[in-house]
Amino acid sequence: MSVLIVGGNGQDGSILQSQFAKQNVNSFIISRDGLRLKELFLVGPKDLNSEYLAKLIRVHEITKIFFLAAFSLSSAKRTTVTYKREIKNHLQVESLLSQIVDAVDKANVPIKLFYFSSSMVFGEIRSTVNELSPFNPNSLYADHKIRCEVILTERFANNNLVNQHIIYFFNHESRLRPSDFFTSKLTKSIIKKDFDWAKTQMKNSRNEVFIDMGYAPQFMQFLIQLSDIPTGQEKYIFSTSYTYSIRQFLQFVMDLETNPHPLIEPIKDAEFIISNAKLISELGIRPNVLIHGHELMYRLITDWQHDGAKNA
Repeated sequence: MSVLIVGGNGQDGSILQSQFAKQNVNSFIISRDGLRLKELFLVGPKDLNSEYLAKLIRVHEITKIFFLAAFSLSSAKRTTVTYKREIKNHLQVESLLSQIVDAVDKANVPIKLFYFSSSMVFGEIRSTVNELSPFNPNSLYADHKIRCEVILTERFANNNLVNQHIIYFFNHESRLRPSDFFTSKLTKSIIKKDFDWAKTQMKNSRNEVFIDMGYAPQFMQFLIQLSDIPTGQEKYIFSTSYTYSIRQFLQFVMDLETNPHPLIEPIKDAEFIISNAKLISELGIRPNVLIHGHELMYRLITDWQHDGAKNA
């Protein structure tokens, strides 16, 4: 058995590849650099076509495809990218998805295809969310995600060989986030004991932004478990079911100045609770298994310190 990870060099793709490697599962990776198996480049990005990919699926017995490719932006980069450039990049991802869909059709073998959507398709969330909640996109990125879902559902709605699964991911973080992401800056400021950074950010913060904070390696672990369960055409929401504001995380850093090891209880009155009863039922996940909020911060701090020790 082999798996194909599209967008395999990003945070989630890198974690998936690593976890599959521990299980001795062969992973093919499609990234901006092209298609590769381990370190061997097989084909460049300009050469990708559905005929080649269909042959790859059949010859190497690929049974699962994880489509993670996306043009996502940190808040720092969002202000520097033009409307035209963002649209162009989203269309490139949609074209790649169409190639994958065509390849799966041509391969004509049993396969599970996991597409990674976004909580952003639901817009600003003020109530309980579940797999049937209406879309309310308020960004180009969310519109793009919905178009990709349409590409999948229109092609495979009546295909008995293809089980397609749409995963709505809420925010999930890891050590692999780029340096311009909030959690990377936050974690490094804690390690460096740079409390002035948090104070400056707090002073300059203009609004109360709420975000869900999950631990990416754990989300990927659940995803692999899910991929082994016999299911039909399903949608799943991955979330910790807790939200915190940016201000709360900044306050967490400033509190460390006076109390280096605070005992912080999770917030009970979250802004919303995600309805993922099916996911919990299928995987046997208990709510307290999910890492959220300040627990996530401690995990990221440990991961950064461990990585720094390895590279020292």
